[in-house]
Amino acid sequence: MNGELIAGYIKENWIWMVASLLVATSVITLLIDGGKKRKWVKNSTGGSQITVIKGRRLAVCSDAGLTISGYASSIIGTRKDQQDSYAVIPINDEKKDESGLLGIVCDGMGGLEFGKKASKTGVVTFIEQFQKNRFSAKNYTACARMAIDKADENVVELSKKLGDGHRSGTTLVSVYVTDGKLHWCSVGDSRIYHYRQGKIDQLTRDHNYLLLLMEQVRKGMMSKEKAETDPEKDSLISFIGIDGVPLADIEEQGIPLKSGDIVVLCSDGLYKALSVAEMENIICSYEEKPAYLPGILTASAMDKWCKHQDNTTVVVLSCR
Repeated sequence: MNGELIAGYIKENWIWMVASLLVATSVITLLIDGGKKRKWVKNSTGGSQITVIKGRRLAVCSDAGLTISGYASSIIGTRKDQQDSYAVIPINDEKKDESGLLGIVCDGMGGLEFGKKASKTGVVTFIEQFQKNRFSAKNYTACARMAIDKADENVVELSKKLGDGHRSGTTLVSVYVTDGKLHWCSVGDSRIYHYRQGKIDQLTRDHNYLLLLMEQVRKGMMSKEKAETDPEKDSLISFIGIDGVPLADIEEQGIPLKSGDIVVLCSDGLYKALSVAEMENIICSYEEKPAYLPGILTASAMDKWCKHQDNTTVVVLSCR
């Protein structure tokens, strides 16, 4: 009789019992992960406390007396899909006794799956071409330009394969550290910042319509106020997938790096949520703990609770 009662109880309540077991398992897993990976930190923007995962060091290289370490964090924001892609990898040539670290961030356009595929194609193609041409090209500029053009070609082909006249594209920012110098290239409106001794400098410019409008302002053909309020000011005038990139900025000479320097690559989700002063304050607070910086920056952007928070990706290269 007792056995029948137990069997009946299980039959009537099995769904609730399974759900309870799953919840308990999830809680145990969360506690185990939390003890190993999570740390409570104070949001430097003045918001509430947030949980940030310490970043795993994606790549590292020793170069010209410096150790360069790469870390990253990427969040979806309030969007339905993640259209950002990124990578940090070492570039080595044992024959020439040359080594370096490559970081890249791409922010896809074209909507949902199309933007995701475009950004991934941009990252993969750029890295493949860079590795292929790095030690045969005359200089960094030539190598970066070839990689940009091939990425543009492949994203154009991707758009054709997607059909229905659908056009996809992606921004691209990349840095290459070798021989103690920082080389970089940019297409679109993702950005690169260089932090040193409490100050942050934006290395890139945004390739959008505002860039053209500001040229008219400099020529006295338009007021600055009119340019900055133009509804099309954020529209990109150059990107990967445009079919012949018209504007690509490339740093050829290289910026000498020092111990303590931090390089930040990011998609526009970061700088549209946080001001330069806020980013500078956060980096200054955690410059001795660079592994936390990508998570702190992306979490701080999300902590603003913007209704339309974009995908936000941050790659950090730390020099020690």
